[in-house]
Amino acid sequence: MLSLAHTLISLPLAAYLHHPLMIFFAAIILHFLADTILHWNIFYDEYEHYPYTAISLDVLGGILAAYVIVGHSLPANSAIAAIAGGNAPDVLDGIWSLLKKTPARPLLAWLQPYFSFHDKLQHETYNKRAGLLTQAAAVSFAIILVLAA
Repeated sequence: MLSLAHTLISLPLAAYLHHPLMIFFAAIILHFLADTILHWNIFYDEYEHYPYTAISLDVLGGILAAYVIVGHSLPANSAIAAIAGGNAPDVLDGIWSLLKKTPARPLLAWLQPYFSFHDKLQHETYNKRAGLLTQAAAVSFAIILVLAA
């Protein structure tokens, strides 16, 4: 799922929960749940090199969209906790992917069960239209929840 979607889907947690640590961990759980719906992603294997630009635009687009939607209506620490937790599992996956060909990766082999778990949850599709439509629906629902708070 795109970082933009994870960012926006996590925002209702900042609107309805009031403790940043609780928001952070709830956002991680919500991330895993969101990954189980059909979604399109930036697939690393479609790129010759790691897609830094595409990922950066995705992340920055999510942060900008979150700011436009909630602005100053949510406490900053709550919004940051939601965004950080909502994206943390994919940040770890990105780091793991970048370590693929380095000496550090074998030292972190004990993390492999986590990455296998996260991979098994994914319900990804290469069909952009279908995958983005379900993400748009989830994001729209999240925005409605935030605006109703």
